[in-house]
Parts: sequence; C-alpha cells; structure tokens
Amino acid sequence: MNPKTKIFIALSGGIDSAVSAFLLKEKGFDVSGIFMRHSCQPTLDLIESQKCADQFAQKSALNLCFLKNDGSLEQRKYSAKSFLLPIEAAQAIQVASILDIPMTIFDADPIFANIIDYFVSTYLKGQTPNPCVLCNRILKFGKLVPVIQKLGGDYFATGHYVHIALHSDWLRRTSQTVPDWLKNQASDQVLIERGHSAKDQSYVLYGIDRQLLSRICFPIGFQTKEQIRQKAQEIGLSFLMQKKESQEICFVADREHSALIQRLGDGRETKGHFVSPDGTVLGAHQGYERYTIGQRKGLGMGFGERIFVQKIDPERCEVVLGPYEMLARQNIHVLDSRWHLDIPRHQEIRCDVKVRYRNVSTPATIWVNDDDSIDVNLDEPRFGVAPGQSLVCYFENRLLGGGIICE
Repeated sequence: MNPKTKIFIALSGGIDSAVSAFLLKEKGFDVSGIFMRHSCQPTLDLIESQKCADQFAQKSALNLCFLKNDGSLEQRKYSAKSFLLPIEAAQAIQVASILDIPMTIFDADPIFANIIDYFVSTYLKGQTPNPCVLCNRILKFGKLVPVIQKLGGDYFATGHYVHIALHSDWLRRTSQTVPDWLKNQASDQVLIERGHSAKDQSYVLYGIDRQLLSRICFPIGFQTKEQIRQKAQEIGLSFLMQKKESQEICFVADREHSALIQRLGDGRETKGHFVSPDGTVLGAHQGYERYTIGQRKGLGMGFGERIFVQKIDPERCEVVLGPYEMLARQNIHVLDSRWHLDIPRHQEIRCDVKVRYRNVSTPATIWVNDDDSIDVNLDEPRFGVAPGQSLVCYFENRLLGGGIICE
C-alpha cells in the first residue's frame, strides 16, 4: 500500500473500528468510513436522524448506497426519509466527523434478512447458530468488499483483533516444526494470524474467501484492548469508552432471541419437556430455542443437582438434561468446511481446534473428506460441543479454516 491507497473501513460506532480508522489516516492513507445498516438496529427518531445527517454534511456529504436487483450500485445523499438513522450509525458518523473522513451508509437490509433467516431456522432445528460467522462470510467480507471496490476503494479494513501476514514471514517466525504440506504453500500466500489472546477474533473469520485476504487489513492487529482505550483517549475519542462493549448478537436486544424466533419462525410449537437421558419427564420448559448444549444456568427451574443440557430434540420438543460427565465429546463430525490454504484430503493433519468462540483451543487430529466434511479426533474430550457452532482449525497461531459442527 502507498499513501494514495484508498481504504474503506467498516465503522461500527465502537472504539476498535474508530481507532483503526485513526491509525490508517495517521499513516497517510485516503480513508473513508462505511456503516452497514439493517432494519433490526435501534434508531434515532426522524428529527434526530436528519439533524445528525445535517451536522455531518457541514464537513462532508453523508452518502447512502445500496445494491439494486440487477447487482448494480446506486448512490445518493442520505435523507431521513430513506430510513431512520441507527444509533450506532450516528456514533460512527460522529467518529468520521472528528477524524474528518467521508462517510457512507450501506443499506444491507435485504442481505441481512438472509442471516436472520439462518439464525431462526438453525435454532428451530435444535442447533445453536453463530450468525457472526455467516455475516462475515456473505456480508461484511462478501457483498461489502465488491461495494467498496465500486466506490473506488483499494482495500477494506475492519477493527478485528487479528493480523494479516505472508506465508514466508510466518514460516520465519513460527516456533513449531511445520509439516511439508503446510511448509510448501506459496510464499506470497496471505494468511490470518490470531490476535492478542484476550481479544482474538479469528474464529469468526475462517469462512471468508481466501482470495480477498490480499485486499483486507486489520490495523489494530496484535494490540490489546487497553492499548486501544489509551489511544482513543489521546486522540479525542474518549466518549467511546463510555459505551458498554457488546457481547450480544447485533440484531437481538438483551438476550431476547427467543421472542425473535417466535415472531419470525414458522409458527411451530417449541414448548415441551425437560427429560432425563432415559426419557423420564423432569418438568416443562418454555421453548427449546432457549437452550444450548452444555447450559446449566437459566433453565427456569431447579433440579436439586448440577445438571446440564445434553441434547435438544426439536421433533419431540424435548431438552435432555444430565450430569456434566455426559457432555464429553472426543469425536466430532463437521460439515461445509472452508479453508484459507490448500488443505490435503484423506490425510491425518495435526492442528489445534476451537469448538466455540470463547473456548480455548485444544490439540486434535483431523481428516478432510472429498465432500468438504471433516472428521475430528480431539486429544482430550471437550464439554458442551454444540451442533450449529463452528469448529475452527489452527496451526500454532495461524488460522487454517473450519466448518459447522453437526450431530
């Protein structure tokens, strides 16, 4: 990249993307912000929306763009008559104003509807989805990258805590003995490395198209959250530190995913019974979509012992409960694998795997099949392995790929 490189950064209204934008501009790049809007986001009212847009327009036009049915991109100046401004978009606009960079709102609502459909249908199957994985693949690093290219962008940046590197550089730095199949990848191959251990977000990026990696940058890379907060304070963005960091799904407010599923689902009844492994009825539950494998708290009733969700049967509307020891899984089957490199088939591969975003990784042996499924044998059992979640593979700190855990 050179100083004339035009970079669009996804501004979310949070501190990570804001500091990322500052760091890019500090290096002299031509930086623009872009916000992905969808109809599930809480919004300002009509007057506040127009006032925010007008304030930003004093420094730079606030543009709106969206994809038409034929795939072409339409652009126009934002007006509150188009749609009410999401609260987080207003925060992103404020950041862009302080940093003096142009700002575009991308109306992603039609695309985002597919992600919500996936979220609802997966829960109704008795599984636990991870919509962030799908959103990154089909929207943020899918549809949005071609959009910024149509807007004249050379690179796309986000505030993820991961690092981009070349294969040749990674080989020089790695401390482990690298197997031949991995060592012999192209030297100029671009890869993702894990970010700082406390904030690493590589898990949700395994599904993005490897061909896009050469046009993506992650400015905060290996930095810690504390370093980001300190930088925000130094550059006049300390107001973002007052915002509570979200741990929830962006389109579900305050753990209300059950209400969303009931509203958007197919009308099926999800209430049923808690049962023991032998089928004994233990009590009633208010909907199986409220539970996930390994859950102990929030069951809605007491059982007089430590008891965990073992299985969800959507056909019978049953949630099977049992002791912690029954959760142990050592063999896992994974579907729809996606890789950031040429992965060998029908060959034992040693790597580390994560079975949930917040879990630590564990050593395993995997086999990749012709149908893109993966057979996984963990060195040690894991507890709470949930169908619908992603299993993500690493070699040392390098992201290899992953897929969706099935039964």
